[in-house]
Amino acid sequence: MKRINKILVFLLVSMVVMSCKKEDKKATANVSVQADEYIFNMGNKKLSPNSDVEVNVKSDVGVQSIYSYLIRGNKPDSLLGIFFPEEEDNIKDLSIVFPQNLFQKPDMSQVKGIKMMVKSLNNAATEGFVKIDAYFPHLPKLSGFPTNEKLDDNDQIVIQGKAESENGITKIEILDDSTGPFTLVHSIDNLNNAKSYDVNYTYTYRPGANNVQIVLYDKEDFSTNHIIKIGTTPYILREDIVMNAQGDNVANSVASWVNDLTWTTFGNCDLHELSKNSSDPLKDYQRVAFLFYGTSSNATFYQPANAKSIAKNFYCGKNAWGIPESDISTLKTSKFRAIIKNQNAATEAVYANIESGNISTLDDTFFIGITAPSSSQAKYVENPADGNAADFNATTRNLIWIKVPKENGGELNVILKVKEVDYVTTNNKFATIKFDMYVQK
Repeated sequence: MKRINKILVFLLVSMVVMSCKKEDKKATANVSVQADEYIFNMGNKKLSPNSDVEVNVKSDVGVQSIYSYLIRGNKPDSLLGIFFPEEEDNIKDLSIVFPQNLFQKPDMSQVKGIKMMVKSLNNAATEGFVKIDAYFPHLPKLSGFPTNEKLDDNDQIVIQGKAESENGITKIEILDDSTGPFTLVHSIDNLNNAKSYDVNYTYTYRPGANNVQIVLYDKEDFSTNHIIKIGTTPYILREDIVMNAQGDNVANSVASWVNDLTWTTFGNCDLHELSKNSSDPLKDYQRVAFLFYGTSSNATFYQPANAKSIAKNFYCGKNAWGIPESDISTLKTSKFRAIIKNQNAATEAVYANIESGNISTLDDTFFIGITAPSSSQAKYVENPADGNAADFNATTRNLIWIKVPKENGGELNVILKVKEVDYVTTNNKFATIKFDMYVQK
């Protein structure tokens, strides 16, 4: 059997339309062109009942040449190629194959078939035809998935949408481009050819990824995909955090410090459970980013390493915080600075960007033009003097810039946007403060 791609002169690229001059009809030959009828699947670009078009051509005189044309309802006739028998061929009984790849690029949506102009050795001309019909299957689809999605504070995206295929779904894959090309993150298998499936998958960000791809495969080997662009933010945002001062040995505080692993508040009894170099990260001394404390003159954010004089006042039940004094100095040396709203163009810009949410980065470039934090405390003072860089209020100096040491070296920038302060000198142990917190990723 001769494969047409080895013995035809192809003009597929240009799809040149050629016409054949009518031969002298005086010559006659008994010619037959026989082939199955074919279906071209527009979904997977495959032919059936065979993967290639197989044609048998017989001529009682013998075949001299065969011109083959692709016939379509929406395009001019296109020359597929010209066949010339070789010496070893039986010119009276030829088997010709048109391989499937010949039909991958042409528009086959209105295909009719292949016209074959057979010229016998006596110049008799005979026309044969191989019928091909286009088939438009039920193609799979993905719907309801977003095109853009921002990571949450845990660097995750919940991927939700509907996968459908009348042919039956075999597999759904989640991929990302963290390594450059899309690589598999998660596969949903054993779908038992379901026609519909509600996707609900929590994707955890992999460094370097810009896109997540969902791919649906069905029983007929069709597939479709959808890409979600990952929207990243340079910070973790915790809104409306309420912290309590230390309380007393009757009413213990339940939100007296911030943990630098979760960036949430914990209470006095959680402090008591901390231990130096704990194997549980949540219970390591080094997880304390800063504390909140009420003195007789103000409410104060404290650097953990500067808490020696106040540690005894953080009660759990009637027990004082039991941290050894020698260990307090090993805690974080977080530094504070209150930013004055109208001090200069740099401070005005920080306030404006926080208010508008225009925060493209929280690294040190965000604070260019502002002196870095250097104080071990930040104190609430309703009318602070401009010279006291660490004094804040809830109006004109309600942004506090904190530099918190990281576990493996370096520092994280944190901004507290103070919203409310409830403090009176006669009830200082039960002062409260409400703020939004922006933490550099």
